[in-house]
Amino acid sequence: MNTDFTFVRDFLLAIEREETDPISPLTKDQLGFSKIPDGIFGRQVTLFGRSELIETINQKTEMGNHYFPAKLTNAGREFLNEIRDEEIWKQIISINSEEVQTFSLSVLIALAQRVVELNHKKEDHSKET
Repeated sequence: MNTDFTFVRDFLLAIEREETDPISPLTKDQLGFSKIPDGIFGRQVTLFGRSELIETINQKTEMGNHYFPAKLTNAGREFLNEIRDEEIWKQIISINSEEVQTFSLSVLIALAQRVVELNHKKEDHSKET
């Protein structure tokens, strides 16, 4: 499974829904991704952790060390808030499918920020007229 745009949004929404205080590791079953193989899910968790969208917990298992998602970071919450609106999300997906050939989480984050910024400018302009 490649990281795709639907997964990004669904993954962040699931973590937001399931995160606890104090933090604890969230399993793929808890998050609703039980069909994804463990290795692939682990790579996704690592990608999101390195992108500083989520905090991860490293736990030792009989198979070695594994990173589990734990909670959204402040940057993850900000990004999720930007893409939460269905209309904004559709705009992001539309732009990306037309202009970007390969998936990049950093490109998606920058694209989301730009779409939100443009929508705010449109709203501000509408209020002025």
